Amino acid sequence: IAISGAHIAIISFFLFSLFKLLRIPTRLSYLLVIGFILFYACLVEGRASVIRATIMSLAFLFAKLIWRNVNLINTISLAAFILLLFNPFNLFDAGFQLTFAATFFIILFFQKIIKYLPKLPLRISEMFVISLTAQLGVMPIMASSFNRVTLSSLVLNFAAVPLVAVIMASGFVFFPLSFVSPFLAQLLAKGIKFLIGLLLICSHLFDRLHLLSYRIPSPHIFTIIGYFIFLCLLL
Repeated sequence: IAISGAHIAIISFFLFSLFKLLRIPTRLSYLLVIGFILFYACLVEGRASVIRATIMSLAFLFAKLIWRNVNLINTISLAAFILLLFNPFNLFDAGFQLTFAATFFIILFFQKIIKYLPKLPLRISEMFVISLTAQLGVMPIMASSFNRVTLSSLVLNFAAVPLVAVIMASGFVFFPLSFVSPFLAQLLAKGIKFLIGLLLICSHLFDRLHLLSYRIPSPHIFTIIGYFIFLCLLL
């Protein structure tokens, strides 16, 4: 629920859906979304995940405006370069490492893995692969920074991801609705509160299964390097 790159994704999705509904020309909708994303990023004074998602989104949209194909590795590299240009010490920040590792490994491995899985309803296969590839990227960083390895997220994300998306979307609706109708906003707030409670319950479902989340000593730097080399060799 913390302000993160997911907010940028949800805002972009809803804006594109709204502009399509209003029959706004595609290229104009790109410009409008760029403006909204820039405004939102400045408004929340984003951390690494927000800035990473903002730069990647802007690079993607600008490329579409000039009729160019988009290489996602180029966009994430551009985002990392800009963040490190302004503050090289971001490289040692756990938030920076986690957001870029998760996104980079989704880009690298998603298409490689999804082709081996059957197409399931409700995008279950896609959700599983996104969770798996993100987990592959962040696991050594979590072990090094927080001395914990968690596997339960591979299952819990099936509930958490749609719940968080609905909570965020409802929050965006709640804000303007509170100016129009406080009564309806109050009803929506109760619904949001229920969803947040449900999310927190889901996050504790596997607390008793210690094998799915356990503490370990910080791995040696050569172990981490070897881990990433092994994954890259799989490509």
